[in-house]
Amino acid sequence: MRAECTLCLLRPAVPCRCVLAPRPTVPSCGAVVQADVQGSWVFSLSTQDAAVMGRQVSTAVSDLALAASAVWGFRSLSLLVGTDRRFGKWWFMLQTLAATLGTVRFGQLMPSYQSSVERYHKNFSWLCRAIGVPCLAAEVCIMTGHNTPGQGFLVLAMACFVASSIKSRHKDKMVELVNALSVLTIMGLAVAGGRIMFAWAGALFVTSALIGAEGEVFGVQRVDVFHYLLVGVNYCLVEGFKGPSVAAS
Repeated sequence: MRAECTLCLLRPAVPCRCVLAPRPTVPSCGAVVQADVQGSWVFSLSTQDAAVMGRQVSTAVSDLALAASAVWGFRSLSLLVGTDRRFGKWWFMLQTLAATLGTVRFGQLMPSYQSSVERYHKNFSWLCRAIGVPCLAAEVCIMTGHNTPGQGFLVLAMACFVASSIKSRHKDKMVELVNALSVLTIMGLAVAGGRIMFAWAGALFVTSALIGAEGEVFGVQRVDVFHYLLVGVNYCLVEGFKGPSVAAS
């Protein structure tokens, strides 16, 4: 009698519809299936499947580190005396949500809701880029006395948010363009105003974009390197936001 592979039911992140045969077999999910003398089925993980699990755990850990740095960044800005970096907080808030969902997703902490967690993780990761990055640029502009460009970046953030509800193949290109403009603005204002920590944050942003999140580099998953670079970005941003504001001219 045929039955679905129970390992797949326990691990819904693996898109498998294995059918057990009355003999030892290797289903597509990577589980080695063997029958014992009583006719019950025993599962053991193949080397390939164990490697996949190892990569997922590694990504869950790097996402957890990123979430912790985002929480720290949000709290640090909240504790600043005499100033309110409210637009900068949006970056840390969205990143906290995205990285926390990434930890749950890759750590498979909620297997019954895996598909929903994956969907929300992708959505908040996109919002972190679409809204969080231009909000950072807006905060840096306002902090350095350039209120009009700062308001322009807030408009761009709203435009990206509206674009997220439109099923257009151009919305990702729009976000990439806004991100590039935001990072270049942060770096330009940092160099012009002698704010070295913002310059470092911009450099790490550029490096993370060049690294990407697909494949490996020097035997390490690119997505993990990407996450740890963003941890560095968060540290530099917090140190930069601790600096004095310049009155708008």
